[in-house]
Amino acid sequence: MNIEAKRCNNIFFVDDESSLHTLIKFKFKNEIKEGYVKTFHFHSAEDCLKYLDANPIDVDILFSDVNMPQMNGIELAQIIRSKFPSTTIFLATAYSLDPTKIEYKNIGIKSFFSKPLDFTHIKHTISQNFLD
Repeated sequence: MNIEAKRCNNIFFVDDESSLHTLIKFKFKNEIKEGYVKTFHFHSAEDCLKYLDANPIDVDILFSDVNMPQMNGIELAQIIRSKFPSTTIFLATAYSLDPTKIEYKNIGIKSFFSKPLDFTHIKHTISQNFLD
């Protein structure tokens, strides 16, 4: 499955698990090679924000773990939303969260994914976002 796009879409993956980043790069290798997406990988919310401060680029999609040391994914989502209002935000967690909670709706989180992650579902969901 290829993600259709008119331009390269910037997808930011933030997770403190290194193995996730390796899997994401593998699962999106064709879309990266064909120039449909450009992935950015960070092991902490702070690293992501530092990168964005130094490199002013658009964040089309943020895919972040919820539970991380220091700043969590929900806090990161709030900051990204304030700086990049059109960013589509997806969060992942191994813990139970109520995705209907008003706090999450106010931030504009599009969807939650449960860990362990189903990469086919993630690619399908991201592809739908590009085609919206």
